[in-house]
Amino acid sequence: MTYKNIYEMQVENKVNETNLEYIGIFGLFGRYDIEIPFDKQVNIFIGENGLGKTTILNCIYFILEKNFSRLTNIQFSEIKVKFKNKEKMYKISHADIMEYNREKRGKRYKYLLEREMDINEMIERIMFQNDDLLFDREWGEDNLEYLTYELSRQLDMPINIARRQVLNYMNNRDIIFKNKRKGNGNNVFDLVKAISEYVTHRIIYLPTYRRIEDDFASLNLRSEELNKAELLIRFGMSDVQMSIDRILEKIRSLAMKGFTEMTGVLLKQYVDGESPLEEKSYSKLYADTDYETVKIVLDRVGKEIEDSYKKKILNLVSNGEIWKYEYLYLRNLINKLIDNYELQKAYDDRIKKFADTCNKYLNDKFFHYNQSTLSLEIFLDNELKDDKRTIELTQLSSGEKQIVSLFSKLYLESNDRSIVIIDEPELSLSLQWQKMLLPDIMRTDNCDLLLTVTHSPFIFENEFDFDAKEMRKFIKIYK
Repeated sequence: MTYKNIYEMQVENKVNETNLEYIGIFGLFGRYDIEIPFDKQVNIFIGENGLGKTTILNCIYFILEKNFSRLTNIQFSEIKVKFKNKEKMYKISHADIMEYNREKRGKRYKYLLEREMDINEMIERIMFQNDDLLFDREWGEDNLEYLTYELSRQLDMPINIARRQVLNYMNNRDIIFKNKRKGNGNNVFDLVKAISEYVTHRIIYLPTYRRIEDDFASLNLRSEELNKAELLIRFGMSDVQMSIDRILEKIRSLAMKGFTEMTGVLLKQYVDGESPLEEKSYSKLYADTDYETVKIVLDRVGKEIEDSYKKKILNLVSNGEIWKYEYLYLRNLINKLIDNYELQKAYDDRIKKFADTCNKYLNDKFFHYNQSTLSLEIFLDNELKDDKRTIELTQLSSGEKQIVSLFSKLYLESNDRSIVIIDEPELSLSLQWQKMLLPDIMRTDNCDLLLTVTHSPFIFENEFDFDAKEMRKFIKIYK
């Protein structure tokens, strides 16, 4: 069965087999309780604007990535997480996270531990010293600068850290006033440990494409954090090109390593007087190998075999003379090369699947994978046999870049099992692409859990038609 046949097969929405069973977010924006059960592999939620869909996905992403410092910028009262076949329901409050982050910061900055003072309490003390600040609900830039300066001065804290603490306080002021109890950081430590143990998947997050820069700003991610968060999809094509180059170099390295090891094995055979078994040499080459395969394995060893010898070997294969007894040892060498080629096949298949999947979405262009030269290029349609005009990844449309970025993560970067989170996948995609996207993600056989929120009915106008759910049904008014 060819790859293209596989890509047309129907995808079944199976039972979720990851350890993640449930996530609840309570008191979101001081208004909503959200409870999300993960019963199936594919979880599609439909929701109108104003329900906080993006914030909900951000929360889930931060939880699974154990990036609890980012949750302090989101207004909520409590988060609950349940894992399959585990009795315990993990519960953490906003105060718990504040305490957890304070303890973590304390390990980095000893002055926080020595003063034994919560940052929020220090900010409030500064505010009490200035009545205008205490009762002013419309905070301007002057107030922010004043609090930042005073916090930095009184705690001898770097100004950028002080500003971040003040912004965090301002964003969560209502929660802090409402819930003055001291949090228990151990609750968060316990959840971090549980997630590390039970959620071993890669977490791939695809934010809303058109708002990606705004999303990054709202998430307050520093550049170094973006570099570390490899699975937070960025749409720069340099990332995709690096993934392509990396997997091609892996194949190239395996080919050269295999050739080196093969020469050692053959040398040992010949020194020891061993003869390759005629039946094995004949049957392997005859049954499993064609001309193109031999050409690929010869090309991949580069200059280790001179071009004139490669040409002669290919002529022998083409005219059938390779089967003569006098070429018994040559057949043995070719078989060793083919054995090494089989070790590279898993990487070859990933590139082929990536190219074939992306080609379903590309307009008037296509990826072409040359296994002999180990190159993956984008050709303009009908140009391959003529002047071989190619284009760069950066010349793709925004929708095409979105597709290529996603499937490069799933096919090229790693073969690890993944949990994929997508916010409004319909943006920048044509109606036909919307229908194809989720089934194609599941056909990668690399996604064990998919969570997406959407406005568009075309996203689930496919085999997942009956799996889409209204998000409002999972939201209650917070009491």
